[in-house]
Amino acid sequence: MLDIKNRTIGIDFHGTIDKYTHKFSVIMETLIKNGNTVYVISGPVERKIIEKLTKLGFKRKVHYTDVISIVDFLLMKKESLTLKDTGWWTDDETWWSSKARICSEFDINVLVDNDERYRKYFPSYRDFILVE
Repeated sequence: MLDIKNRTIGIDFHGTIDKYTHKFSVIMETLIKNGNTVYVISGPVERKIIEKLTKLGFKRKVHYTDVISIVDFLLMKKESLTLKDTGWWTDDETWWSSKARICSEFDINVLVDNDERYRKYFPSYRDFILVE
């Protein structure tokens, strides 16, 4: 059983929060009320993630603490990214390892995500919860 007090939790947006909006709204608000730090972690730039969260009714400091963009993180780390008509692109290894790297850098204990491909990069001392 996970201890859900004073934890730092990352929750994916696409396929997770946006798929189960009402459930995650309640879960995230409860986590925040219980003293946890909740990051929303997703691919697009931070501004776009915040816009999407706001459209769904999520509020900073009520449902989440902050937002972490994979693209912004990789640009900050000077990783090789290419901007195409369809968005930012990088090699698979860099992309799929990014959330584990973010969790390490921000000391995030648990990641809740709908994509199994991120799991293999997580060390055993961090929890990865798959949402289907």
